[in-house]
Amino acid sequence: QDLLSFVVADERLSIVKVYASWCKTCKVFDIRYRKLASQLGGGDVQPGPVRFAEMQYDTPANEEMCKLLNATKLPYILIYRGSQGKVADFQCTPAKFQVLVDTV
Repeated sequence: QDLLSFVVADERLSIVKVYASWCKTCKVFDIRYRKLASQLGGGDVQPGPVRFAEMQYDTPANEEMCKLLNATKLPYILIYRGSQGKVADFQCTPAKFQVLVDTV
C-alpha cells in the first residue's frame, strides 16, 4: 500500500530501488543510486524532477510485494509516472547503471 501511495501521489517520475541487506551488488549500486537521487531528487524546499524511494526485499512485510512485482533479481528498479503507472522495470547492476540514467 505504501508503494501505491508513493507512486500515485505525484505525476513526476518515481524510481523505486529494490534491494536486500545481504546483497553485495546492491551495496555497490547504492552509492551511484544515491548520487543520482541527490542530483535529480531535489530537496524539501525545491523538489526535483524525479522522486526516489527504496524497498528492502528482505523485510518480511515487503518480500511478498517484491515477488508480485517480479523484483527478485537484485538490485531491481521500478519506474512509475503517477497515473500512467509502471513505465519500466529491470534488474540494474552497477554495470547497467547507465540504463537507469538514460531512462530518467
